[in-house]
Amino acid sequence: MFVFVNAGLILPNFMCKQVRNVALGIVSRRINWQHLTMKETIDKVIFYHIV
Repeated sequence: MFVFVNAGLILPNFMCKQVRNVALGIVSRRINWQHLTMKETIDKVIFYHIV
């Protein structure tokens, strides 16, 4: 099953689930996104995706 993204790219459904799970994990840790720099944001997304 594929999901269409507004950029015209097609991503498998499991990729969307992984992104959702990472986002839920970050939100559940109460990280304030407004105070993060771009590098910190990328670091946290990668870290929580691996863990």
